Amino acid sequence: MFFTVCSITSSGQKLKYRGFSGGMMIHSGYVSSESYSLINSTGDLVSRHNMHGTPFGIGGSIKIHLSDHFRLGSEGYVSTLSYDNNGSFASVGWGGILADRIWQLDKIAPFIGICIGGGSFKNLTLNSNYGDDYIVESNLSYRKYSFMAVTPFVGMEYAITDKVRLVFKADYLMNVSNFQKDFLRGIRLFAGFSFYRLKD
Repeated sequence: MFFTVCSITSSGQKLKYRGFSGGMMIHSGYVSSESYSLINSTGDLVSRHNMHGTPFGIGGSIKIHLSDHFRLGSEGYVSTLSYDNNGSFASVGWGGILADRIWQLDKIAPFIGICIGGGSFKNLTLNSNYGDDYIVESNLSYRKYSFMAVTPFVGMEYAITDKVRLVFKADYLMNVSNFQKDFLRGIRLFAGFSFYRLKD
């Protein structure tokens, strides 16, 4: 966020409200965790895991345009990875305050920015297949923790009309305060629409 503000100041632009834009995106990509072990109450090894694969999720952002190039706003997403073929899954939700810099090149507009905020990670590991019943099972592990999130991103917008744009983005979610071995790291790829409402 700091580098974006500095780039505006150095170019002599004055910050002034010019309107806003916002929209929704779906995403996938490739993420993985470190290898980790699950143990029982007596300390015996139950299973080892190394999650990896293609997550799926949805979310969106809203951005206030403060110059021809600078935008400030917020975003939030949820991303889920299924693994191990037993119904196990890991889910991460994150969001925060974002700042980015955009360059308008005819219909194409590349941008680069960063989001700073927080997130919550959940990991449900099922060590065997479970029936769809009311029987309480014990051979599972559930973990949940929060963290501070820093997420750099790059992307591109394509103007369909003056008010509607296609958006493509890639980001890398970083856990900077409470890293755990089962935390999923990797590049996520986003695609969606953004709707513009700018002053003339």
